[in-house]
Amino acid sequence: MDETIRDYLKWRVRWRVAIAIGGWVVVAASVGTHVDNSIASIVGVLTFGGAILSLQWIKCPKCSVRLGQIAMTLGVPGLKPQPNFCPYCGVSLDEPRSTHTTINPIS
Repeated sequence: MDETIRDYLKWRVRWRVAIAIGGWVVVAASVGTHVDNSIASIVGVLTFGGAILSLQWIKCPKCSVRLGQIAMTLGVPGLKPQPNFCPYCGVSLDEPRSTHTTINPIS
């Protein structure tokens, strides 16, 4: 069975959210121990911030437009509304991802 675009976007969002939570745990652990370990705090903040920023760079596999907030509603359960198509190119998110190729207009 082919992976759908929805599954692909969910996978990317969930990995980034997991990395962000890991960064937040590192920050909380370094602050909660009352030990002056500024390197761990800096690494945790950079990891958390980088993961949150990278959520905005998730792209549609067909049109390569950033979907950011739209992808967040797919990957995090409980957020509404759930989109059914890309608002930029109109591709259904339930279509197989393998049929779509990313076209780079620069190359």
